[in-house]
Amino acid sequence: MPNTRLFIGYSSALYFWLRGSRGLWPAEPCRITSIARCAYNASDVQSFLLPRDAFGPAPLHIMVAAAALNYVMPNSKSPAETDMAVKTIFPRLRGGYGFPLAELNPEIPLTDEAAAIAHRPVVYPDELWRKEKVSLEYDSTLHHERAEDRTRDSLKRNALACMGYNVITVTPSQLKSVSEFHGIAIELARHLGIRMRPDTPKIQQKRFELNEAIRERMRKDTTPTEWPYC
Repeated sequence: MPNTRLFIGYSSALYFWLRGSRGLWPAEPCRITSIARCAYNASDVQSFLLPRDAFGPAPLHIMVAAAALNYVMPNSKSPAETDMAVKTIFPRLRGGYGFPLAELNPEIPLTDEAAAIAHRPVVYPDELWRKEKVSLEYDSTLHHERAEDRTRDSLKRNALACMGYNVITVTPSQLKSVSEFHGIAIELARHLGIRMRPDTPKIQQKRFELNEAIRERMRKDTTPTEWPYC
């Protein structure tokens, strides 16, 4: 491919510089903007003749133009919150619903009346659209299994509702099911003032693929995860 370059990254690049270079492969520094011309398809990568042993054990790690960074949101406190954010924010062609960027666990100061309900001066909604005053709240079974935690979450939702927020609760079964989460998305779109377009078979398939990719990623994670990913 003309003007296409291969950018070796991460552990493969580290192996190359520490052990594998030995003059076998020409390398040169480049500007970060050059990555816009990177190879990213499997066929593109395979077209480069690589001394494979110079980059360590498989798989080969390459760098591509970081499109996912447009959807990065800090402050997730659980895998389930990340799951909700990915599904609501990712573009439709990537399996999401393409809703505007939200905030994860932002600090919301409460009015005196709401503070009296919550028994605290501030709350932290799981996923918040501040301008539209809409919040998604995950009804956790693992991280909030104690009675006092469940009560605290309930009081948070009541306090937000007192201040005029529309609070949508997502259960574990709704989060892990494509069809059930679609109902959540319909309700969310209504509160956000967004008219949802009809889904094509391709869009529906992308949703199933994204859901399975998240479940697979959670299964491979070595840290404790919520029940839906088991």
